[in-house]
Amino acid sequence: MHRNTRLVLAALAAALIAFAIYYAIAARAYFTAPPAPPDPIAALNAALPQAPEPDRAAPAYAALHEAWQAARPEPPDPLPYDWWNDLRPGHPDFEPVAAAIRTLEPRLAEAREASTRPVLGDRLEPATAERRREWGRPELDEAMTHALINAHIPALTHTSVTIRLLLVDAQHAAANDDPARFAADLHAALGAARQIRDIPLFINDIIAIRAVASTAAVIRRTLTDHPDLLDAPALTALQDDLADTARNHAVLRIDSERTNIADLIDRSFSPGPRGRITAAGIERLKPMVQFGDPDRTMFPAIPNPRSPLAPLQARRVSHRAGQLDWYDTYLTLVQAAQAGGPTSVASFTGQEGTYLYGDRIEYRYAPIWSMVPAIGSMLYTEQHTRLEAEATITALAVERYRRDHARLPDTLDQLVPAYLAAIPADPYDLTPGARIKYRPTADTFTIYYNGANAKDNNATPPPHDPQDPNAARRFHTGQPHPNAPEADWILYPPPN
Repeated sequence: MHRNTRLVLAALAAALIAFAIYYAIAARAYFTAPPAPPDPIAALNAALPQAPEPDRAAPAYAALHEAWQAARPEPPDPLPYDWWNDLRPGHPDFEPVAAAIRTLEPRLAEAREASTRPVLGDRLEPATAERRREWGRPELDEAMTHALINAHIPALTHTSVTIRLLLVDAQHAAANDDPARFAADLHAALGAARQIRDIPLFINDIIAIRAVASTAAVIRRTLTDHPDLLDAPALTALQDDLADTARNHAVLRIDSERTNIADLIDRSFSPGPRGRITAAGIERLKPMVQFGDPDRTMFPAIPNPRSPLAPLQARRVSHRAGQLDWYDTYLTLVQAAQAGGPTSVASFTGQEGTYLYGDRIEYRYAPIWSMVPAIGSMLYTEQHTRLEAEATITALAVERYRRDHARLPDTLDQLVPAYLAAIPADPYDLTPGARIKYRPTADTFTIYYNGANAKDNNATPPPHDPQDPNAARRFHTGQPHPNAPEADWILYPPPN
């Protein structure tokens, strides 16, 4: 018995020694401060297009933005989500806003000219303490303000507001029979949307894509309400500009997001491929994880950095290489969905949910899980914008044909190649080679895609929303939705 007691004590001692060694290794990694990585903002700024000051567009947009802040009427409080997109003749806020914009004509003229310049010409900045307070994120530490995920992009707000002002002014011009101002405003809005993409960040792509969608919507509304506003050359120029912008600039550059994530990991993990999350990294990530997880469902994955067991608890979080490998796999799924078109995007949603949230993955990959933007949702926006742009381009081609022939074309085939390079596909029609739908009548025409049931319902609008803003979502894992109404997605004429 005495010998057995010694064996038990020896085994316990060995276990304690092993635990101490393990804890020492874990604690060493935990308390090893991550090295200061290169400043990604400085690196990105160095790679941005360079131009002399007179060639930069950003100062003109900033001046317009400042003038607008002084001249604008009080907006509704709270501001409705789609308030800017809904501003059109007939909206109760349209006339006051349009009148305020008209007082800024000299600044608008400068913005129109600036939209033709080669670059936006502004730079990213680290978020200052004042900026962090404006964001409601004063707890973010100084190191994190040099991460791209917290970069302040001065020109983005100025340029997006400029585009909104131009689109409202364009509708005012159309209502007042001013085709030159209308066309100039729309070309300027598209030019500014292209300039936004000088900075290759996900947020810039989102703003640019939404600007293209808003511009296309204004074109369709104006073609409906003022079909004879523009002459044939002006229609051609607008069609070409929209086609170029939608084809080459309305796309999400997903690869830029990896720079954000890699920088975040560099600042939060100890060195080496299998580096572990550090105490400094936990302090840095905690406010960001809390911000992305208001219900605290995954917050336990980030331990209290001052707890004696924190080094062991932190080992639940996957190591540095594991974080990046997991994220690379996710981006591969994203890029495959993006390349596959709307039906692939619809199929991707199920994969995304499983990949991001399945099998308690949020505990192992909490740092990335909390930082992943709404990529799946934005893929819908990208594909939706492309389809809207293609329908708008087709409507412009039909109007050009009508100008030349004094009648509408019988079919879209009559537009190719003189007015339209090719007839757009209908991704919601699962018939091979299916194309966008066109129905002429005596004095107008309808352009539409199939509805969620993947059938041509003869241009029947949905019972509640004549223009479904989430057309791509209406497919169920890339197939007809099981409960879809007998309706289509009508792009032209747009609903009132």
